[in-house]
Amino acid sequence: MIQDFLLRFRGVWAPPGPAAGQAGVPADRRADLDHELRDLSDALETTEREAQEIVRAGEAEANAVAEAARSESVRIVEAARLAAPQVRAQSAASRIQDRRAEIDRLISGAEDDAAAIQLRARSRVQPLVERIVAAVFVAQPVAEEQHARVMGGG
Repeated sequence: MIQDFLLRFRGVWAPPGPAAGQAGVPADRRADLDHELRDLSDALETTEREAQEIVRAGEAEANAVAEAARSESVRIVEAARLAAPQVRAQSAASRIQDRRAEIDRLISGAEDDAAAIQLRARSRVQPLVERIVAAVFVAQPVAEEQHARVMGGG
């Protein structure tokens, strides 16, 4: 390659005198340049064709990937549409189960509250009944004897 480059300038560097005249045929610089660039031009054309082929292959592959992605997205959407009723039913069943558990907790809490109220009511009613009965018997001494018989005191 370097030798070819140097040969291009051989005529310019030729010493004056008889040695320069021995060539006989004047050098056709344009033909030499065309010949030298022809290999480079051929290599560039080959490279350009390869690049175009790579671009076409890349575009084809990109189109195939995009089409596969579109097909996959359609499949996923269709599967989601088919599964939607089941998912909704499962979600509703879960919410119903949660509500039933909440209702059970509320009922249990209400039953506990009712039992506590009944216990407090019983503990408050007995002294109240005793006070009422005592007040009645103070007003009526005869009723006290009856009360004692009823209650087992006599």
